[in-house]
Amino acid sequence: MRPALPSRTAQRGGFFLGLLVGVLVGLVVALGVALYVTKVPVPFIDKVPQRTAEQDAAEAEKNKHWDPNAPLVGKSPQRPAPAASHPDAPAVPPTLPGPGATGRPASAPG
Repeated sequence: MRPALPSRTAQRGGFFLGLLVGVLVGLVVALGVALYVTKVPVPFIDKVPQRTAEQDAAEAEKNKHWDPNAPLVGKSPQRPAPAASHPDAPAVPPTLPGPGATGRPASAPG
């Protein structure tokens, strides 16, 4: 004879109950770890010597005219002048039209 198989209705819990219990256990473990980490003394708190006011003033003076983009500029910050294509070329390069300009001459209203 075969033993009687348990019915589906006899099973308690299920997926959602297991999911809920797992999430709650995870939250409790995370809370415990967070509390432990915040209560443990920091071992390197007094290892670094404190800065003096003179050191802070010297650092501020050094950084007063510091340009973070200086390495991007290169050795000479000025660009070379453009070579003239012919003797009648203007000394100053022409400017681009403004954002509202269309490039067409203005017509008289009327």
